[in-house]
Amino acid sequence: MERLSPTLSPSIFPTTKTVYHLKDLIKAKKAIDFQDVDANKLTLWRVSIPDDNLASAITIDALDVETKLNNLRTRLSILFPEGPDENTYILVQRPPPVHAPAARKRDLLEAFPNGLPYQRPAPLVETTGSTWTYQPDPTLYDTLRSEIKDHYHYFTKGMIDQTYMLLYLFLCGAGTGKSRNAQELHQSAVSCLTEDDQELRNRIAQAWVFHVSFENGTRPLKQEVDPIYAIGARMLL
Repeated sequence: MERLSPTLSPSIFPTTKTVYHLKDLIKAKKAIDFQDVDANKLTLWRVSIPDDNLASAITIDALDVETKLNNLRTRLSILFPEGPDENTYILVQRPPPVHAPAARKRDLLEAFPNGLPYQRPAPLVETTGSTWTYQPDPTLYDTLRSEIKDHYHYFTKGMIDQTYMLLYLFLCGAGTGKSRNAQELHQSAVSCLTEDDQELRNRIAQAWVFHVSFENGTRPLKQEVDPIYAIGARMLL
């Protein structure tokens, strides 16, 4: 953690600016120290440190959360209404190191040395509609069979361009059966294939299926900024 004193150079703390600008100014002043850090990723704390405590170590746990400069639009004139005094300091906290996910991955491997057992997914539909007999469109299996066989052909040839590895989408309005159709897709893919496609049929039948939903109780959270982790977390539900 870096510690900066506004009294060192008052000119870099114009009170007409905001906390957002302050982060940019701090990075500019400490260009070497923060050259690998986005200014917006810095966390700022405004603290009062008496002269006789300057040599003492400061930890995050000891800081008052109310001194954290969370609002980027707060003007410095509000933080320093009478200008910075000699005991007021801005503490700068760097973001977590980029290798943190790797460490987390090691922790998971240690916790589950044999991996995680596969569990069949919970249904996407939990209303009364989930118990109704599935009634596919009469042309569904013929269309699906052709597309899946082409998909498999390109896969075995190593042709994994997006032109050949297609997505299967259900596009229709609310309440028209998107979730139920998606829930039935795996079984539909198996059912549409014949004995002539036994190898492909077996591979699909034995495939692991995951249901990932961003609705209801599994809607996206504000802290979920990485879609890969958001999807992965829901695959484990």
